[in-house]
Amino acid sequence: MDRLLTPPVGVALILALSSCSGESASSASDPAPTATVTTTVTASPGDASESPQHSMVAKLGDVQPTEWGDVAVLEFNPQVTSDPAAQRSVDQPRWAGALARTCVNEDWDGEPIMLSWGPWSLTDQDDGTYLETGISGGVSYPQPAYPQLGDRTTRPGSCSQGWIVFSAAPGATIAEVAYEGQGLDAPLVWSLD
Repeated sequence: MDRLLTPPVGVALILALSSCSGESASSASDPAPTATVTTTVTASPGDASESPQHSMVAKLGDVQPTEWGDVAVLEFNPQVTSDPAAQRSVDQPRWAGALARTCVNEDWDGEPIMLSWGPWSLTDQDDGTYLETGISGGVSYPQPAYPQLGDRTTRPGSCSQGWIVFSAAPGATIAEVAYEGQGLDAPLVWSLD
């Protein structure tokens, strides 16, 4: 967007020109000559030096771009029933799940993209944060499962889609799903409203 600014130099130039006549402004019969200096400043939306990085909040199903690919949260289930015995064993009677899809278009800074549940989180309406369950063995999670432990490298041109399961407090109303993966200046956020 173009903006018109009058810098202090322009004001000083006007004052200098008006005082060149040798008469004070109140005693001059003719108006003093004036000059106006303007500067046009153009700000580009992608210039990080002029604007802070903010999280973009998307809706379920929206694809959000990164430097290395695209990420989307396709579905959310506030009450995942996968393995009741495992849920009781961690003293957390409620699990919630997000179906995520990540597509890799290129490596990030020459490094392959490693996918896992770790960069994902949920936030409730009271700003409570919930992380993935942290249980990796002996549990039947909803299928397909998103790569869980960071042991899967996703090569350029491929995608991974699956469920991520989170421990959530009973009665909490989950408001957002967030992803803070490789190379992001701010988290990608999907609203559940």
